[in-house]
Amino acid sequence: QRVQFPVVKSVQFSIAIDSWTAAEIHLALNEPQRSAETWQALERVGRALGEREGNAPGDDPIMRRLLADARREGQDEAIATTVRDILAQRGIAHSPALFASDRLSAHATERLVAAALACRSEADFLARLQATDGRPPPDAKA
Repeated sequence: QRVQFPVVKSVQFSIAIDSWTAAEIHLALNEPQRSAETWQALERVGRALGEREGNAPGDDPIMRRLLADARREGQDEAIATTVRDILAQRGIAHSPALFASDRLSAHATERLVAAALACRSEADFLARLQATDGRPPPDAKA
């Protein structure tokens, strides 16, 4: 509600945050835990306020870091899925440990795919990743 002496007027949107409706504010302030609906409203309002002020999520150092981490995690998962699919299509068995750590993220995507396409086993795949030219060292086990 908005007070205009001596009359109280009911309004549909916040005066300070014009894209946040009265119903959304009421829900956000009264629900015991934030619902998906409230988070969506808060995200929408935050973006609108940022646009109004000329800011974006990447302008904040903490958000910039969180966005970069999320992008990297998504890319790492996509690359791991690609390598896993290539090995599966070629009938090459691998241990769960191959994808359980960050051991693959240290390598370029092209190198991972080339090794997955050329290897004869998991050990050969790992040896090819360690070799500088993509070929396994002479003592690598098949």
